[in-house]
Amino acid sequence: AQWRYKKAVLATLALGIIVTLTAITYSQLGYWKNNFTIFKHTLDVTDESDIVHNKVFFAEIYFNLANILKDKGMFDDAIGHYTEALRINENHAGAHVNRGIILAQLGKEDDAMADFKDAIVVEPDNADAHANLGNILRNRGKVDEAIRHYTEALRADPDNADAHFNLGVALQYNRGNLDEAVIHYTAALRIQSDFVQAHDNLGAILFKQGKIDEAIDHFRDAIAIDPNYSNARNNLERALAYKEKSDKAIAQLEGAVEQNPKDPALHHNRLGSLYQARGMLDKAVEHYREALSIRPGFIQALNNLSLVYMKQGDYEGALSSLERILEMNPDSVAAHYNMACLYAKQNRNEEALTWLNKAIALGFNDWELLRTDSDLINIRETPGYQELLMRKKK
Repeated sequence: AQWRYKKAVLATLALGIIVTLTAITYSQLGYWKNNFTIFKHTLDVTDESDIVHNKVFFAEIYFNLANILKDKGMFDDAIGHYTEALRINENHAGAHVNRGIILAQLGKEDDAMADFKDAIVVEPDNADAHANLGNILRNRGKVDEAIRHYTEALRADPDNADAHFNLGVALQYNRGNLDEAVIHYTAALRIQSDFVQAHDNLGAILFKQGKIDEAIDHFRDAIAIDPNYSNARNNLERALAYKEKSDKAIAQLEGAVEQNPKDPALHHNRLGSLYQARGMLDKAVEHYREALSIRPGFIQALNNLSLVYMKQGDYEGALSSLERILEMNPDSVAAHYNMACLYAKQNRNEEALTWLNKAIALGFNDWELLRTDSDLINIRETPGYQELLMRKKK
């Protein structure tokens, strides 16, 4: 998870003591790092009565000191100073957020959650508190709550790259919603173009979607930013090897078709599958149709064609292909499952659940696919779908 600290801001001092300070942003904190003694000296010559009359200012002094200590890796001291800032000003949302992040990184998640929740009570639109609370909730498997907090963070701060990234992770790995994950990874990269993990994760999805060249570009971008990022290097090697192998297979099959093989329909179907895997959907359709013109009852080609049509949004074409399969094989598990996906993508939830139940009755048992298939996203929150998952648990 990407943790996001609250930036430091010095408030205005109401009464003149030692130094007079106006609002100083986090970008100027380098000055104070070089003048750490000024903060310390200010506190050393200050008694409790000064603090009582200037709570906001002195809370900011402790907050900024804590940030400097945090940046130096002195986490225990930083926590102590954040705690002192909160003793002086219990409504300091930034101190709650930053202390919470350190506590989370130290494995004290319950205490961290309490800090993030307190920050949200003080500032309901605190994007950093929502985003960081979302991280802990996702780590604990409370994905729906995590997504809600990431969404709240983005409502408050649409340019929060970390929240976009972490929401993308939840959608990709916990919900199997790849299309929505792509949107958020892309947004994170629009905001922060050198976001290495976003490049890598986006590349992984594009690879899975058959967009090999785009995936390779993102893996290369990640490596250009961080040459030591091994995950992107491994993914790039895998993508390049797959592309080379795929190109060779396509060339061989194209040649075999031209040489009038014994079973041209089979070769066209294989070519369609290769093009489909590469995300070249129009070429895939061309070869599946060619296979079916040679062998009209080729069920595998019909099934593959229906999947491409669904991906292209041609729901009528997909329906026609699946109906042809069911005419020839009324008990086709794959056709029943794909019918469920087809209706789910159109938000026709009752019909989708009917076909899904029929598929299970006929022997469908890939529960992991059922749980993660992005084609079924629209029915996942329905009672009927939840009932199916409960049936599996029993």
